[in-house]
Amino acid sequence: MRRKPLPEGKPLDIAGSNPRVEEARLLPARDIPVQEWVREACLSCRYHGKSWSCPPGVGGLEQARQTLSGYTRAIFLRFKSSRDRVALERAVLDIESSLRGAGFPRALGFFTSPCTACPECSYPEPCPRPGRSRPTGESWGIDLMDTSVRAGLPVELVKEGEDFRPVTLILLE
Repeated sequence: MRRKPLPEGKPLDIAGSNPRVEEARLLPARDIPVQEWVREACLSCRYHGKSWSCPPGVGGLEQARQTLSGYTRAIFLRFKSSRDRVALERAVLDIESSLRGAGFPRALGFFTSPCTACPECSYPEPCPRPGRSRPTGESWGIDLMDTSVRAGLPVELVKEGEDFRPVTLILLE
């Protein structure tokens, strides 16, 4: 299968094909920092140990680094709104699927928050919808704030309760 070329360092036209995406940028996977402190922040989250999208369900940081090293590029996405988690998950899965169809069979997306595919996660029992679940970037120790700067799309901090523009990644080989 022939891959469509992707422009390095320039905005991608993913926003045109997905109305939830505000902007998308391509960056080298080597520019994605995996940090212990990011993963440690998961320890205080209410989903820790309760979701297949979160630690320890996603494996360790060494496994994350090893998997990440098998990818050469990533698409950094900024969404328009955080209001609908289910729609954001669907957008990640749709973009991931489109990329697979465009010649990137190992495209791997990250959710902006823990998976909502089931009313209650089955963790630690096997996931009934593994094709519908993805890890969060933070669960892999990915510093999304630093990555957003590297991608040229700095994250804007907002006050608690305000709508924000979530960010995530989709890895490409």
